[in-house]
Amino acid sequence: MVRLMRALREERRWIAVAGLLFLFSAVLGYVNAQFLDETLRTAGVWDRLERTVSVIRADPTFLKAFMLIYWNNVKAVLTMMGLGIFLGVFPLMALLSNGAMLGVVLAKTAQKTGANPLWLLMTTILPHGILELPAAIIGAAYGMRLGMMTVWGVWGLVTGSQREVVQRWRQFLERIPIVVVGILLFLLAAAAVESALITIVAK
Repeated sequence: MVRLMRALREERRWIAVAGLLFLFSAVLGYVNAQFLDETLRTAGVWDRLERTVSVIRADPTFLKAFMLIYWNNVKAVLTMMGLGIFLGVFPLMALLSNGAMLGVVLAKTAQKTGANPLWLLMTTILPHGILELPAAIIGAAYGMRLGMMTVWGVWGLVTGSQREVVQRWRQFLERIPIVVVGILLFLLAAAAVESALITIVAK
């Protein structure tokens, strides 16, 4: 835990930036819910989510829901981190799209139920998202950081500061394994909570 906190502290600025971007995109998604809802439907995003929900509904057992939720979340976050090497574009876009989706869902749900969106956020999203969202934000932050490290590394090689490039890359890569383990544990707990809630509701 100490190593994980140290690794997160080293990238606290990137994590803060990722968190603010996620919050901004969520607000943007809420404000422009109608337009973004149609865009997401055209892109097939809702169809993929509905297929996942259908699979869980067909067999709403704890183990089935847990395995599906955990695998999907792990695949999404680790892909976001790894593809950050391409200038950090993928984690940035994934972060913004996920935030926008959250905003759209809150707006649509509030419109249908008449409930306060803040109340919906506190009672429906945060109970299982309290660990899932930080894991996604941390993954995006490290993915974007990886992209900037790549840019900086190429620039360092061009300008002749190879020793400093190697040193920074070594320090960064040393933090990756403990961060990945932390993310996996966060997502494990989040999937367990969400699966338990699904099982209870199904009964």
